[in-house]
Amino acid sequence: MFWNRGPLLPLLVASTTLLAQEQTTIGRFLTADGTAIANAVVTFATSRQDVFDALGPARVVTATTDERGTFKVKLQQGDVHSLWALGPAGPEGSWCSPVQEGVVAGNVLELRASERVAPQPLRVTVPKELGAGPFTLEVVTAMRHAPPLRLPLPVDGDIVLPPLPPGQPILRLLDPQGGTVVGWFWPNGSKTQPAAAQRVLVEVVDEAGAPVANARVAALVNSALHGRVFGQTRTVSRLIDAPTTNAEGRSEVVVAEHATVGFVAWTDERHARIAGNRPFLVDGVPQKPGAEKDLDPSRPIRLVARHGPVLRGTLRRGDSPLAGLRVAAEVEGECRREENGTSASTTFAASHVGSTDTQGRFTIPGVARPMRSLRLAWDLGDGVATYPLPRANVPTEPLDLDVAQWPVVTMQLQVEGATPPMHSHFLLWSATAAEGSEPLVLVGERSGRVRARCEPGAWFVFATDGDRCAVNVVDVPAGEKYEIELASQPLASMRGRAVDRTGKPVANALFHIDGWEKPGPVSFAFKAWQQLPPKDVARLQKPLELHITAIHRGLVEERRTDAAGNFSVPLLPMRGCTMSGYLGGILGLRVKFEAAEDLELVLPR
Repeated sequence: MFWNRGPLLPLLVASTTLLAQEQTTIGRFLTADGTAIANAVVTFATSRQDVFDALGPARVVTATTDERGTFKVKLQQGDVHSLWALGPAGPEGSWCSPVQEGVVAGNVLELRASERVAPQPLRVTVPKELGAGPFTLEVVTAMRHAPPLRLPLPVDGDIVLPPLPPGQPILRLLDPQGGTVVGWFWPNGSKTQPAAAQRVLVEVVDEAGAPVANARVAALVNSALHGRVFGQTRTVSRLIDAPTTNAEGRSEVVVAEHATVGFVAWTDERHARIAGNRPFLVDGVPQKPGAEKDLDPSRPIRLVARHGPVLRGTLRRGDSPLAGLRVAAEVEGECRREENGTSASTTFAASHVGSTDTQGRFTIPGVARPMRSLRLAWDLGDGVATYPLPRANVPTEPLDLDVAQWPVVTMQLQVEGATPPMHSHFLLWSATAAEGSEPLVLVGERSGRVRARCEPGAWFVFATDGDRCAVNVVDVPAGEKYEIELASQPLASMRGRAVDRTGKPVANALFHIDGWEKPGPVSFAFKAWQQLPPKDVARLQKPLELHITAIHRGLVEERRTDAAGNFSVPLLPMRGCTMSGYLGGILGLRVKFEAAEDLELVLPR
């Protein structure tokens, strides 16, 4: 996955298929001063532009640079790639490039080395409560499409990680059956270890208080995979499964103390959830807020599992059922708690997979509720990614999904008087999606277009090439084809220079979006809106206001100052609200993101 030799390579490198749809991609790998880096391995990790990656493993394609630092590789057209390069090993380590996300076939690429990296020794101490093992260490890297790296954990816990892409990797421990036993922790040399484990007793009952046997129980764990919107991190399940409940409705789960943020339980037709590892709130019922510290640790966490609809549906093309297709459902779930009159919530992600029978019917039990978003995915095998509208909940009636009515939608970002943009992103939500819902992110081809089969209905679309943007609510009609041109206008920008207290430029400082302040009525300075009827403006404004933070995160994050400390940050043209965040990390400089020129930011270092 990350190197060009060793026994794990055959597990991670696969050749591309469908040669007729391949396209040659070329590039160079250089040091910061422009010196070519020869014999470096350039890695492309790729998967289809699906809603998430539950339908198939990612592929990894590698190339080696020549004496001029150039490389050439054939990539699958229509796939999206994560890219990075690692130079040959030397006394000071190997030159490594930053990770580039959203790379499409046919681009001309230039990679600049950002740092030297070396193999990383670490020691993992496994809590005795987790058993004797053997355990597997799973490494989730910063690359969006890369498959996790899995390494057998020696009995003494001493292990060496190979050179990895820049960015904080996340580790978790898997048991001999491949189940997660420790959710997330981070490499920290000889100090790396999961927190002390604890055994938690969970009790699942129905509305009358009767025990629910054979219910699945899972602990929710914290995850540091905060997705960058344009370089979306892949979905990784955040659940630790426990044994199914016994005849008394009880199950015991072993979790790291710091990791647990709640529990979910479900059968085919019942669901329950709780936030926190004390019963602040059980299925919506407050449990004596403020009394948690006096609770008996041996008291079970009680979840009331209530009836709810099961995810059922039919996939067909006209009168012909689509049999034998894997159907994946991804839940963005939410748990709430109340404490001393205030409430808080935590979210989790879980994936469930079923398949269609000979009649095209599928049933996917265990899709936990409540949720912020339910997304479905399947692959028709015709090279066109298919996107159903996200649901806000599990429908009470079975879904009837006739893809013969779903047009192949082509969207083009229009830049007046200019050639099509080389790099563009299209963010799609259901027009009725809740605030905080993750967008579907599509990467434009070199022609500035995206092409996908979309469920008929109202989609809210934001598109940008980094300099201009377009917003629209697209009413996708039933049919075979649908084309839409998205008229764009310039983004606002914040330009300036970052220096330290002595006036020296601060290079490579990273911007981060935290949220937005709303001092008054929000309005958007999009010229195209001036010609629209008020009802159409209102239809656009509501979803745009809901997704301001996500859009700005995609525009702003991963922006860095250059070697001279200069920066240029694109922003939505809007009035009445201000985005806030940081430059140089959470301990760096607090920043308000507003349109400005010649701004000087002084970092406290």
